[in-house]
Amino acid sequence: MVKPPDDSFLSIDKLSAVFNDTTNSYKFYWFLAILEEVKESNSSSIKIEALYKRMMTSVWYPLDYFKLSFGKSDSFKSVAQYISSKQTIDNSSSAEPLLNQIDNKFDEQSREQVYSLMKQLVRWVPFRFIRPFFAEQTRRMPDTKVNQTIKQLANSVSVNNPELCIYHFEGDSIILNQCWKEYLTRNLGILMAFTFWHLVKFVQKNNPNVIGISEKIFKPGQRSLRRNIESWKTFISLNGKASCIYSGEDVNTGFSLDHFVPWSFTVHDLNWNIVPITKQINSSKNDCLPSLEYLKPLTSLQHSFFHVLTEHQKCSDILEDYCLLFNRNIADIREMSLFDFELKITETITPMIQIASNMGFKTNWIYVNR
Repeated sequence: MVKPPDDSFLSIDKLSAVFNDTTNSYKFYWFLAILEEVKESNSSSIKIEALYKRMMTSVWYPLDYFKLSFGKSDSFKSVAQYISSKQTIDNSSSAEPLLNQIDNKFDEQSREQVYSLMKQLVRWVPFRFIRPFFAEQTRRMPDTKVNQTIKQLANSVSVNNPELCIYHFEGDSIILNQCWKEYLTRNLGILMAFTFWHLVKFVQKNNPNVIGISEKIFKPGQRSLRRNIESWKTFISLNGKASCIYSGEDVNTGFSLDHFVPWSFTVHDLNWNIVPITKQINSSKNDCLPSLEYLKPLTSLQHSFFHVLTEHQKCSDILEDYCLLFNRNIADIREMSLFDFELKITETITPMIQIASNMGFKTNWIYVNR
């Protein structure tokens, strides 16, 4: 298990306990926001507003783009739903940060409402995050008194015993105690790993059937589909044509690649889930789940792709994607019947679509020729 680095002077055992019995994601994103501020600034004073804005920016992609659940006690989703009700946010890897899009696209009233919702959402976390440092003093205390008591205790110990608590409060800011600021600065990488380790465990518990959790905690980065593009170009050249599985139209070398089950669910570019389609249709489908009526055209095209490339001994690297799926070598897959080949892909994709549907991905997308 990843743990905070030891320090003979500081109360590291209390820091190790901040994520014990966590029922929502706020504490993870609060601490990550603090660490990011420490990384980017030399100041010990951090505006609470700056932290909750960082929190919302960080949680946006796992919540909105990857559609992860943070549990029934988590209310980040309500803020995300309000944002989405006002504007469509560009989630591409090259897009502006979330808050920039809110500032540029939202009217003043909507923008103020977003920030008000964020502020209300995390109003307790500055106090509850450091409660382990004052566990004895707040044990069995009525909930209505806890925040004010923690604030008073943090401000008190920070005068003579700053090693006993990470920060104290001053107006609308938290003030990192100098000994803790030096510790955070010195151990940034390990402390981020410590936080992400606990966050992944928390998210996995709330999304037991979801694949690729560790890759869905962050904003998606730039990806290359070069090998997929080249292999489909090779297939079209050898086969003479390829038909779009949604429209039936022939696709040419100017095609787009579609992840049949959206990448934001699979977080992989394995070729058995990828087909060439027209750019217009790709834009229309976006991250929707297609109707299962398209499974047959998908599996049929995949079968042709595999056999044409193996027959001509082309693109051996992309064919390894199929070996991983079937758990067989290329020669054995070639011997499979069309029925068995298509059945394997169907049995792999169908439950993925069901799980993605349960998570909130738009379902039953059908191409409409306009």
